[in-house]
Amino acid sequence: MTKIFTDTSANLPIGFIKKYGLNIIPFAYSVDGAEVEENGEFDGKAYYSAMRAGAQVKTSMISTGIILNAFKTELEKGFDIIYIAMSGGISGTVQAAEA
Repeated sequence: MTKIFTDTSANLPIGFIKKYGLNIIPFAYSVDGAEVEENGEFDGKAYYSAMRAGAQVKTSMISTGIILNAFKTELEKGFDIIYIAMSGGISGTVQAAEA
């Protein structure tokens, strides 16, 4: 069996995530220096509203440790993993997952 992982940069609707049993890894970002906690569902409206309002919005790649923890549980159960990530040309997340 295979488990499919992606992260919140995919901006998938929660209904789609649940319907297909996808595993979502939260992508880290901050607004005016305050880190935003995500639960797997990206709040694009709030994110882009903050940008339009002039807030300093920054993203950071998902750490190797967070990815490893997400994968580890499923690997220990014997599942194979497919990780669909943002392009390695614009994000370091793919390299973190490969590590």
